[in-house]
Amino acid sequence: MADFLTPDDLIAAGQQVLRTELDPDGRGIVDLQPGSDLTTLISMGAGMLTPLLAHHADRVAARTLSGSSGSDLRELALDVWQTQPRTAAPARGTLYLQRPSALAATSIPLGNRFGVPPSDGQPAVLFEAAGEVPAAIGILAVAVPIRCTVDGSSGNVRRELITQIVDRLPDPTWVIYQPTGGDPVLEGEPNPDPVGGGMDEETDEALKARLRASPRDAAQRPGTEDGIDFGIRETSGVAEVVLIEPGDGTVVAFVGDENLNLPAAMETDILARLPTFRGFGVPVAVRAFDVQDVAVDVTIYRDQQLDQYDLDADRAAVLEALLNYFALTRARPDEYTRDGMRLAIGRVIEGVQVIAFTAPMADVVRQDNASYGAVTMLTRYTTDEANVVIQFAAPQTS
Repeated sequence: MADFLTPDDLIAAGQQVLRTELDPDGRGIVDLQPGSDLTTLISMGAGMLTPLLAHHADRVAARTLSGSSGSDLRELALDVWQTQPRTAAPARGTLYLQRPSALAATSIPLGNRFGVPPSDGQPAVLFEAAGEVPAAIGILAVAVPIRCTVDGSSGNVRRELITQIVDRLPDPTWVIYQPTGGDPVLEGEPNPDPVGGGMDEETDEALKARLRASPRDAAQRPGTEDGIDFGIRETSGVAEVVLIEPGDGTVVAFVGDENLNLPAAMETDILARLPTFRGFGVPVAVRAFDVQDVAVDVTIYRDQQLDQYDLDADRAAVLEALLNYFALTRARPDEYTRDGMRLAIGRVIEGVQVIAFTAPMADVVRQDNASYGAVTMLTRYTTDEANVVIQFAAPQTS
């Protein structure tokens, strides 16, 4: 809620007005002592005005991103950005089946269920065929479009984990398999389709973060970088967008869900909506990220002997800083620099003398957007706890 005048503020202001108007020479002819008629009158007026001012302050705050929530936030998003919170959506993707012989025609029925078995206290995750898939005589492998049976990010699992055929198929010899690049069932696609794009209903904080990343007039500027970025991010399941302008009159949009996957169904949704925000005559190609993990091996020399520090707390802080550097703070996710990582580390711990990397051995920096004119994949560098090694060392003496 925005700041507003308190009853004491109002009383003090009222007394000052009365002194100025009724006793400009300061002769003490106005009785403003506690309990006087004038003081009582001012107090009553202040009490009536306070809730009105509070309501006004609340309504003012409701027109700002920081101060709004719930229906106020939705109204603000619609009026100013012309968007609304994204609704929950199921994860989608493709599952691949094969059979040992194809002497009879058959099909994979619409709604046939497949699943990730329960493990470690986690419930099973079920998917269903999103359409009937025929398999004629001679067809040994099929690609089955699937969607999770429930909305939300819980369906964003690796396709390899879907190992169960829950409902009996008309041809029980079908088994699940994982195709590789060049497999005929992929129909010219270089890689198997991932499973992803599931999202929970957009929270107030997530909506605010999306709106803060976009100018208020982005929806009115189709064809611009801001307009295209805003339009893609409105698509269900989209978590990250990087736009590249190769300099040839086109735009390349690299898009991923929370796991940086781009399922074919999510790409189709984006392409269907493109005419509303790409701008006339601006070709926009939608592509997936090429995700690569970066090994980070860092030694941090301290200003004092190591027993002067809480190394466990410092190690946790450094790990979080490095993970955030790769996940959140780079302007270009296809770049990383050791100086950027040093800066991230220096912000979270004290007593640092030298920060030395064994890995990575060199920085990776993109020169300009034009270098991506003929490149089909943008490398999205990431790291995780398993790829980070942190050591602390006593001060260097030479």
